[in-house]
Amino acid sequence: MCIRDSINSAELATYDHTKHIILEKGILRDNIVCHFVVSAWAGFVATVVGSPVDVIKTRIMKGDKTKGDAYKNVFDCIYKTYTQEGFKAFYSGFVSNASRIISWNIVMFMAREQLQEAFGLKKPKH
Repeated sequence: MCIRDSINSAELATYDHTKHIILEKGILRDNIVCHFVVSAWAGFVATVVGSPVDVIKTRIMKGDKTKGDAYKNVFDCIYKTYTQEGFKAFYSGFVSNASRIISWNIVMFMAREQLQEAFGLKKPKH
């Protein structure tokens, strides 16, 4: 649950905030190109935020108490991962995760924008 929440929060906040800044500064217009770029960026940020949590969850779930390689708790997992493998270990599988999340974000946010426009739910431009 925590992983999905961290990724969802990062996606939504990043998408809305980045889009607002890009439109406010006149970098892009509110069109499909803007939606694509901002969606991809939101996916990247969500991956940066969610990867460490995902790695910790996976390691805890894979731990086998019968073999003695189980972690005592989340903090034990974080400590052992960092001390034995370093900071980079929290981002193992980053490229595959980013590819999955970025592509999902592009589809989701672009569809959202198109549906909002089709149904007249878009906020008026200032």
